[in-house]
Parts: sequence; C-alpha cells; structure tokens
Amino acid sequence: MRLSIAMATYNASRFLQPQLESIAGQQRLPDELVVCDNASTDDTVAVLNAFREQAPFPVRIERNSVNLGCTKNFEKAVGLCEGDIIALADSDDVWYAHKLARLMDEFSASEAIGAAFSDADIIDEHGQRVGPPLWQRGAFGPRQQSSLRRDAFRELLRGARVTGMTMVFRARYRPRVLPIPTEWHHDAWISLLISILAELRPVDERLVRYRQHAAQDSGVPCSRRGGRPPLSARAERYRSAAQRYEEACERVRSWNDPALRPDALPRLKEKVRHLRWRAVAQTSPLNPPGVLAGLLTGRYHRCSTGLRAAVADLIHYANPGPRNY
Repeated sequence: MRLSIAMATYNASRFLQPQLESIAGQQRLPDELVVCDNASTDDTVAVLNAFREQAPFPVRIERNSVNLGCTKNFEKAVGLCEGDIIALADSDDVWYAHKLARLMDEFSASEAIGAAFSDADIIDEHGQRVGPPLWQRGAFGPRQQSSLRRDAFRELLRGARVTGMTMVFRARYRPRVLPIPTEWHHDAWISLLISILAELRPVDERLVRYRQHAAQDSGVPCSRRGGRPPLSARAERYRSAAQRYEEACERVRSWNDPALRPDALPRLKEKVRHLRWRAVAQTSPLNPPGVLAGLLTGRYHRCSTGLRAAVADLIHYANPGPRNY
C-alpha cells in the first residue's frame, strides 16, 4: 500500500523543521509528502524547499495565492495525495519514529478498517511534555475505546474523539469526505463520515508529540478560563453544531453506497434534534422534564456525554450566568 502524508502549513517556520525531520526519520517512510501552504508570509516555503532537496521521498509543495482557511487547506492537500493511505500532518508537532509503521499495521490486519488513530503526548513550545496525554485529557479511556471499536459511529455521535495529526485513513473514502464544509474541523468530519462506512481503530499508544502554543489554529483545552461562557454563547454553540450535523445529513443523503449503514441518517437526524433541544434548554421552562425524558429514552447517552451533559443542562438552566443578549 502506498502511503501519502497531507500537511497544511501557515507561517509555520518556527516549528516546521523538527516535524519534517521526524517524518524523514520514520521507520516506515511515506511514499510522498504533499504540503499545501496557506499564503505564508514567513520562511515556511523556504524551509519546505530546503527539505525537499534532501528528503528521502518525493515532496510536493503547493502555494495558495490566498489563505483558504485551515479546513479548506487540508481539503486541498488530501485531494492531491496519490497514495492508498493518507496520513494527516500538522506543521508543528513531532512524530515518534514508529508512528507510521504502527498505524499501517492496522490496515494490513483488516480490510474492514477505514481509519486508525492514536494517543499523543502534549508538549509546549519548547518541546517539553506538559500534563497528561491527549486521551486522558479528553476522557477517552478503555471503556470509550472499547465502545469505539465496537461501533465507531455511535461513539463519535457522542463527541469527537479523533485528532487529525494522529489519524491515517484509506484514500478510497476520499470521494465521500470531500469537500469538507468550512464549519467543520477536518478531522471530526473525516472520522465521522468514514465511521458510517467502515471500522475505526484506536491505537492505545502515544505516537505523536502534540505541540500546544499560542500561534496554532487549534488545540486541546488546558483549562476553563474566565468562568462559564454567556448564556447566548452556549445556546449559539449548540445551534451551530446542529447546523454542522445537518450538513452531515445532506452529505449522507447524497450517497448511493451499499456499505452505508441503514441507521446512519436516522441517527444523524436525532443528533440534530438533540442539539437544537440543548440550545433551547438553556432557558426553557421545559428544561427539567425535557432533560429527564432525554435521559430515560437514552437520547443524552446516544447524542452526547450522557448524565454529565444532562446535569450540565440542568445547572445552566438553574444558574444561567451572564446572558449577554
């Protein structure tokens, strides 16, 4: 199987070289590295060009004339890959030497595997490990891993579990996941749609050093700052999420695929209804009985984090905090 790496860069020169060196040092080298640069104004492209001259594999560099945004830049990189397997790469992390070899083992073991992903160490801008690893921060423990192995789609409807820089997936699913809606994080969209058609495999090993710093596009939350968000912000968050899952519904409706699980569209529609309910529940007098009904019918467990989400909705109703309307 040919292996491609899709990397997105933007003003990445500060941390790019260690990432490139870690890719060149992989036990299983990629067959190509495709980099899409998002109109960087620093030395990112110069670093990439210098690396291309001595890389032990082909390196393709595409420069965008305008900044496409993170999601669309990754979409472009994924679309240009020619391999059978595609690994996603950020520009500021460091990969352990066995990362690609270990994840590729999953695809060799079973044709049913559509994507695989791993845990990661968290490092700061100086490369020092900080706090617990990624899965521990995200409460993705043995029970959640087992659930995802049994039914990845069901687990991902409860919450995003897959971080892009740890993920590899089969290129044959690319026609299903592209284009990626701009409102979605590319990794959440790709993993959700593939989970409808194939198995996902969590690899309980830390295969990446995931760098957290102020200049990056996204990261894992380290702590809650400044108290709870205003009531309007919480409601808008759920409304926006409902719109994103509506986009997933529209995509699935357009498929004509025998591998499509029959419950995919009904489950996505239920997720949309649940998110809309949570938006309304922040202020609705129907909140307490509605939350109880959602628990009794299993909706909170199917569409969110179960009892924890239900308790949060009750607390926000009883003590809404700043309204900021």
